[in-house]
Amino acid sequence: MGDLSELFKILSNTKRLQMLFILKESKKLSDIAKELKMPSPEVARNLKILHNADLVIKEEDKYKISNFANLIIENSLSFLEFIWKYKDIFADHILPLPKEFIYRLGEVGELQIIRGTIDGFNLSMRRFEKTQYYHFATAEKILEGFVMSFVELLKRGVNVRLVVSTKAIDELYRVSEEYPEIKNSRLRVRVRDEIPVTVLVDENSAEINIPFVNGKMDYGITFYSENEKYRKFAKDLFYYLWSDAKEIKI
Repeated sequence: MGDLSELFKILSNTKRLQMLFILKESKKLSDIAKELKMPSPEVARNLKILHNADLVIKEEDKYKISNFANLIIENSLSFLEFIWKYKDIFADHILPLPKEFIYRLGEVGELQIIRGTIDGFNLSMRRFEKTQYYHFATAEKILEGFVMSFVELLKRGVNVRLVVSTKAIDELYRVSEEYPEIKNSRLRVRVRDEIPVTVLVDENSAEINIPFVNGKMDYGITFYSENEKYRKFAKDLFYYLWSDAKEIKI
């Protein structure tokens, strides 16, 4: 861990981090000093540290971030920033996802944290009303409060895909008997043993719930956003779970 601890030591300095972010474009030392409002000798000292660590390269009289440093900023740092931003949540929650999805969390952009089960439920209801084209969801169990909303989506001809846990199958069949219109709708269902996270995504927005450290799903904390990056992340995550599930006939 010696080399890695040295890297963290270098990046622990706020000014050096700022330098890396502004040096995506080549800049002269004087321009860096002016932009960061730092004395030139201090800038020179920190640039030397970054250069010696292969984080910055010098091109004639200008400095620029190295490819190595860019990889750190674009991947590891953005992920760490995400985890740090929501450290109160991750103190007692887990992310039971493949590493490629965990590292992508740094790319999802600004999120809203909806706190409270009722507020999360109301958010989902508003989203159902706006959905016109598709709604994809994962569910460890069939939540009674959502049943009519999904039936309404199907009545409107919305393309609905569900990934449910095996323990939810009996309840799903019961619902299909109670609402026979489901059987001739645009509903497709797949089943897998476990649902690690709850995902709801449509053409407008996405929401995700994650479990507590004990594995119980927390519906009182919802990660929500309408931005395109987050919707793509949620949709990719849904399809990952969809591809690892077995289709059943409803």
